[in-house]
Amino acid sequence: MEGTPKTPTNIAKDSKIRINHISNTLKQLKSKGLVECINENMRKCRLYRLSDTGKLVYGYL
Repeated sequence: MEGTPKTPTNIAKDSKIRINHISNTLKQLKSKGLVECINENMRKCRLYRLSDTGKLVYGYL
């Protein structure tokens, strides 16, 4: 998920993982401060990106 922000649908297509799994995982990562939604007020087409903490953790993987 590094680089440009993506919608859950884009992440699902890129990773070949079902959208429901992506949505649940994004909720968990967001609650831990690893990803952030940059257009939270939108009901559809929300964009997610790694937070600064998420980038740091990603750098260790």
